[in-house]
Order: sequence, then structure tokens, then C-alpha cells
Amino acid sequence: MLSEARIVLADEPIAALDRENSDNVVDLLAQHARSGTTVVVATHDPLVAAAADRVYALSSGAIVRELSSPSRAELGSVMMPG
Repeated sequence: MLSEARIVLADEPIAALDRENSDNVVDLLAQHARSGTTVVVATHDPLVAAAADRVYALSSGAIVRELSSPSRAELGSVMMPG
């Protein structure tokens, strides 16, 4: 599906999915990132954010915090329910 993509943009990619399919989507996105594809995801879900190398927290369209390989505690401090 994404084998030739150089960049993947995903907006809430696991919204309305069950846990198994959510895990599959997160694994697929992570696999593409490891292979060199740029993956940009907009999410309110800590499961997705936890798989990221970098997380940018936004408020009113501005970056308010940047995290590199964030811990669950760090994600909890910046993630807001969507």
C-alpha cells in the first residue's frame, strides 16, 4: 500500500479502530519510519504518540512543547483528549 511513499501523512489513524487493528496500524507506520519514510501523524492518542521519535504538542496552532522519544509520563503531561 505505501511501499513507494517517501512521506506519509496520517490524521488520527487509529480513530474508531479496535485495539488489535490499532496496534497493526501503529506497527505499520513505525515500520515505514524505520525504513526511511517520513511519517507525520496528528493524534490525540498516546498509543500512537508513544511510537514516535519526536512529538510536538500544539495549542492554538503553535508548538508549545517538543519531546524526543518521550516517556509515558511525558506524554501524559502533554496529551489532551480529543
